[in-house]
Amino acid sequence: MLFFSASLDYQSAGEQGIILDISVQSEPFLFGLWTFDVQAGKKTLKPAGDWTEICSHRAKQCDYREYDLLLDDDYRLQRFVLLDRKDKVMLLGDTVLYTGTAGSKPPGISYQTVLHYSKKTKYRLLPLALPCGAAANSADSAKFCAAQFCIGGTLTNENSQIVLREQTAGVSLFAPLFFDLDAQRFGRQHFWRHLTVGEDRQRVPDDKAAGYRVQLGKEQFLIYRSLTPPANRTVLGHNLIDDFCFARFSPETGTEPLIAVQGNDG
Repeated sequence: MLFFSASLDYQSAGEQGIILDISVQSEPFLFGLWTFDVQAGKKTLKPAGDWTEICSHRAKQCDYREYDLLLDDDYRLQRFVLLDRKDKVMLLGDTVLYTGTAGSKPPGISYQTVLHYSKKTKYRLLPLALPCGAAANSADSAKFCAAQFCIGGTLTNENSQIVLREQTAGVSLFAPLFFDLDAQRFGRQHFWRHLTVGEDRQRVPDDKAAGYRVQLGKEQFLIYRSLTPPANRTVLGHNLIDDFCFARFSPETGTEPLIAVQGNDG
């Protein structure tokens, strides 16, 4: 029996979002319309095209699928789902990319997404772009502000809906959600941390690249996303030229990439 099974429909819902059907050990977990709402300044960005699938990778351990939607005013939304069967973790996220001329667009992005889930499946949810300590296993709302561009956000979990909101003073934004679905790990220490990304011995601004370290007990993971055309960068001592990288990490053995994606920035 597969730990994960997933069906993603990016055509039936049109511009509203993508229809999810993700099961964990044959039990429905995430389902229905996965929505989005993006504002640049005070303007709501509307779709300017149709969803297209830009990456599909299926292997014994990991599945990765990514979709692209052109938005108004030289923005685009790139949405991905990553299922790691061996480690029993799942990563979902949106990247709001500004593809216009550098310096020509006033910064500032507001973002919201909604996911519907079944309460039958136990999980731990880590909103990586928000500071460690944000919990999504209660109906309470939490507010956060951190990172170089003063990313703020809220994460709520009520009425079988996960609602993530983020704001940034930058021109692009990465909004990942990391699901731990191994109940045997729930009692172990866990944390996540926003990492410094370097390029030419300089820190890369948060609206150009983002890196995160996740620890679940003794297991550690590295997540990296470029928000510009790929460049030679370093994070956790690992050299990257990818758009996206998901890897296991160990201080003793270094980084073991599980998924590396290049060339998806339109």
